Amino acid sequence: MKNNQKLKTTRLFLVFLLVVSQSAVIFGGGKKNKDIADEDLTIRQIIEKYYGNTNFNFGCISKAIYLKEDNPDVAFYLKEFSYNVPENEFKQSGVYPEPDSNWRDDNFLGLIEMARKSNQIMRAHAPISPQCSRWAMADDRTPEELQAVMEDYMDHVSKAIEANRDIIGWMDVVNETVTEGNIYDSVYHYKTGDWYGPLVGDRRWQNPWTTIGYEFDSELNVPTYIIRAFEIANENAPNVKMLYNHHGQLEEKAWDKIKQTVLYLRNRGLRVDAIGWQAHVPVGFENVNGKMEQLNELIDWCYQNDLEFHVTEIDVNVGKNVDDSIFVQKEKEIADTYAAITETMLKKIGKGAVTINCWALKHRRRRIEGSFAGLFDDERKPTQAYYRIKKVLLENAPNRQ
Repeated sequence: MKNNQKLKTTRLFLVFLLVVSQSAVIFGGGKKNKDIADEDLTIRQIIEKYYGNTNFNFGCISKAIYLKEDNPDVAFYLKEFSYNVPENEFKQSGVYPEPDSNWRDDNFLGLIEMARKSNQIMRAHAPISPQCSRWAMADDRTPEELQAVMEDYMDHVSKAIEANRDIIGWMDVVNETVTEGNIYDSVYHYKTGDWYGPLVGDRRWQNPWTTIGYEFDSELNVPTYIIRAFEIANENAPNVKMLYNHHGQLEEKAWDKIKQTVLYLRNRGLRVDAIGWQAHVPVGFENVNGKMEQLNELIDWCYQNDLEFHVTEIDVNVGKNVDDSIFVQKEKEIADTYAAITETMLKKIGKGAVTINCWALKHRRRRIEGSFAGLFDDERKPTQAYYRIKKVLLENAPNRQ
């Protein structure tokens, strides 16, 4: 009898172990984050484990092609990032390219649903900006036509963003409003600090929206489209934070104008919650005299003025017309640049800094702008930049013992 009882007890114990092990697989996916060595965690796992009670997040762009189930980047992307920023899917050129066109919402709605199912948070990159349709850039467009299209687009997209406020925390309202450097053609000439406007034709990067007009009630003469964009977004998306996004290499004259404009908009009673810096930077940016000091000062200014600061589109340019081998040759320098900007942001958590968003999952090549190093190579193999970012995240984690 004792042997039978012992046998039954043993069997019950084995069944118990089997149930526990199966439950771990089904509900826990095997080892939990706390059981995985820190260096083996993904970026997403590091954020979830050590940044859970902060408002800081680290992510990367998503694309419409991620909606295809057979895309090998999708599972990889979702594993690495909890912060999702669609690259082009919210923009006017794709959503509402011209008057009387059909709304094209499928791509951004699909990415929102992907984020919802994957427990990601999103920033909607939906600005009135030079990223617009060729119809809008055509030289025969009237101010009345442009204003109607701009307002219809912003009205529609901001309502869609508000309807998905459980996933979308921020929206870019305007983007690249001020000129960096000299841009000119046979008719127009813009220098650093000018409001960026139209150019001849419909093929060059340009900003047609200034054609609508300007508000001449201050020294700034703010373009009307900026004010209307914030008015419409404020009205339609009251539960989503409003972001003013800008590019460039932190040129002081340009950023002074951005700061003044944000304060001007607030004085008009409009809500501006955040400033974004694109951070398309050259390799070695952190070694350029004064640049990191400028970045620190800009974040501090945001904090002092109750604004969030976001790095919205970081990638590292290794040069124009270069061989792909440059990504390997300069791998350490690329990692240094990514790490320097990341560490600067991490030291400002709770003092303005909120998110970092990478603009390239993998290396990308642009015919005019140059070659940009991502966190992974073409085969999704992590680069030194990826490992350095994880190291910096762990070293600066506020909740790590």
